[in-house]
Amino acid sequence: MKWVPEFPDSLTGLSGGNTRVKDLSITAAAALTAQALNVGYGPVSSPGVPALERRRIGHVGRTYLRAANYTAANPDLIAAQAGIGYAQALPPELVPTRHAPVVCIQKAATSVPDRAE
Repeated sequence: MKWVPEFPDSLTGLSGGNTRVKDLSITAAAALTAQALNVGYGPVSSPGVPALERRRIGHVGRTYLRAANYTAANPDLIAAQAGIGYAQALPPELVPTRHAPVVCIQKAATSVPDRAE
């Protein structure tokens, strides 16, 4: 999460207050990885490492990784994306902006050719 240092700042608890969870960025990275790979928390957990305990990853996934926090983080993530060469090479309609992050994903999904063709 070092490439977007503002991202962990957008992770607030359900109460809306600042987090008191130590090493939240490590646990959030593990939870995001598990969700992105659709593998559950087991493969990204590490018993004996507090930030990577399965129970804690589940807690952070339920409490901190939610729509309101993603919405708060979106501007920082999109700004960081602008510096990535691959994102710069894509046609503008396929690159999320702060005004249309979802529309471009829908366009990208419909512009992929079907392999059966």
